[in-house]
Amino acid sequence: MPKQMLSGTLDEQCAFLYQLASEKAAVGNYSGATHALKEILKHQPAYPGARELMASAMAGRRQQRFLLWFSLAGAIGGVFAGTLLSLSNDLWLLAMAAVGGLVGFGMGNLFAGRPQQMPPAPTPTPAVSSGAEHDASGQLNDGQNTPETQRTPEA
Repeated sequence: MPKQMLSGTLDEQCAFLYQLASEKAAVGNYSGATHALKEILKHQPAYPGARELMASAMAGRRQQRFLLWFSLAGAIGGVFAGTLLSLSNDLWLLAMAAVGGLVGFGMGNLFAGRPQQMPPAPTPTPAVSSGAEHDASGQLNDGQNTPETQRTPEA
């Protein structure tokens, strides 16, 4: 995808990049997702959901890298086995590499455990000024949920 200049406010740009990162992570493009999330975190480190999605995308990248290395090791093992069997044709070695790669991928999945599905990314809510204020704990206080009006559950 060619680079493009984003227009709009910083919040709009971050919302666009977050949506892009969510879509990329959903289809398994964790490298693309982490690139978009790095841009968000560089300019707005407290963007809602960005750190969680980044952690999830980084975990996906690690799992993909792990499976890739196991597949490569399996392919090398297949070629080594074909060489030990003194296969007469390079096409057989190529076939052994393919089979070894599949076996390595399967072994990687066994060692890594069951692949986990990425949870759906939370949708960020843009900051809207409604006259409400934040209290000391960072919770939104709209005047209706004050300590005087809160009821605690009775045991």
